[in-house]
Formats: sequence, structure tokens, C-alpha cells
Amino acid sequence: MTKTTICSIAIGKEYQDSFYKLVDDICKQDTTNLNFLCITNTRNNISPNCKNINIENDNHQLFHKHGHRNEFNFNLKYLPISASSKEKDTDCIIFIDSDWKTHKNFQIHRVKSFVDTFMKSDADFIYERPHTIGGCKKDSRLFWRHKVDLYNLKKTDKYDNAHVVNEQFLAFKNNNKMHSFIDSWQKRNIICLENGIRPWAEGVEIGMSYTDANMTAVNNYHKIMLECFQFQSKDGRTHVRW
Repeated sequence: MTKTTICSIAIGKEYQDSFYKLVDDICKQDTTNLNFLCITNTRNNISPNCKNINIENDNHQLFHKHGHRNEFNFNLKYLPISASSKEKDTDCIIFIDSDWKTHKNFQIHRVKSFVDTFMKSDADFIYERPHTIGGCKKDSRLFWRHKVDLYNLKKTDKYDNAHVVNEQFLAFKNNNKMHSFIDSWQKRNIICLENGIRPWAEGVEIGMSYTDANMTAVNNYHKIMLECFQFQSKDGRTHVRW
């Protein structure tokens, strides 16, 4: 049977409580062949149903100054994925943003069916939102334009067919390509910070990193998880997945 680790990074009590609630809601139905992992910055607010890894003293830059506010360093999402890849017997890794919730119609068998379908496929990585990096050569108004010059994306065709993925939900086979993917993303986190570039739009780094790792990436199978998850955007709207 495929063993899956569902993971996230949750900095601050609000996000920790949110992810732990999602974990607890899933555990009410079934935890067979499921593990949960959360990167946090505290030893005090933890979940008994989840492996909690505290990075409080690990010297990571958690926030980036953007305008008049501190913004989370979104590139640190590689941390729970990296930690999950080292978990014993983990075959599949699912990263979920810590502010996602289970939908009222959530059924764990749909998530497991998604995983089983993915694991039988030729794909290494499942993403959402097709949006090619090569598009920067034709459109200068992209939401991630602040990263185009940083990575010289107009001067190379290596990443043209990679996608600036929706980084809220990511699924990986825990195979021999994971190390290269994580290493590439980690290095780009450093490049971003050293150059004072806003980490937001981390889908750019993800797209480049899965290309570096020679992963086969597909935008597929999400609909198997009909009405399993939901999240609320900053404008207050609720978005049901999928």
C-alpha cells in the first residue's frame, strides 16, 4: 500500500491551528497509510496527530520586508517537503497550504484514490495552474515579473516549458528525483534573499526546480478529490477544491 505524508509549514498560531484542524478532520475518517508533518516555529503549540518540527533556532529567514510590512518567505515551503522526503517508507508527498480546510463533503477515500491514480501514472509531480515561464518573453506585466531578471529567464530557453505553478497544493512521488528538486529550490531561496527579491510567486522557483530535477510534471487528477478542500482568499471569497 502507498504511504503518504501530508505536510505544510505553519508560522504563527493562526496558521498552526488551521493546519492542525485540517489534520484532525482527516484523522476522524481514516489514517491508514497516512502521516502528517508540520514545520513550525514554536515548541508550545503542537498537534498529537502530526510530526512537528520546530525551526525556531535554525537560522532561516522567515520573513521578507515588502513595503511597510513583513511578508512570509514563501520559498521556505521546500522545508516540509524536504523533511517529508526523509520520512521512513513515504512513497507520496502532498504539500497543502496551512490555511486550507477540509470541505463539508470531504471524503478520505477520494484523496487516496487521487494518490493511487498518481502513483500508477508516469508523472513525478502534480501541479495546478498551467502558466509557462517562457511567457515572460512576450508579456512584461506578469505577476512574477520581479523574478525574470534575477534568473535571466529571457536569455535561456531551458525553463520555457516549465510552469509557474499554484504553490498551494503540490504532490510528489518520493523518488530519486526529489533530492535534486529540493536542492535546486533551496539554492534559489538563498539567491532570492541575497538579492533582496520578494520571495512571493514561489511557483517560479518550483517550476525551475522540477525542470532541473528532470521531473515529469502534469496538471491532472485533481477532480478525483471532488469537494475535499477549501480555502479563503484575501478578498473573503471561499474557493472549493476541486
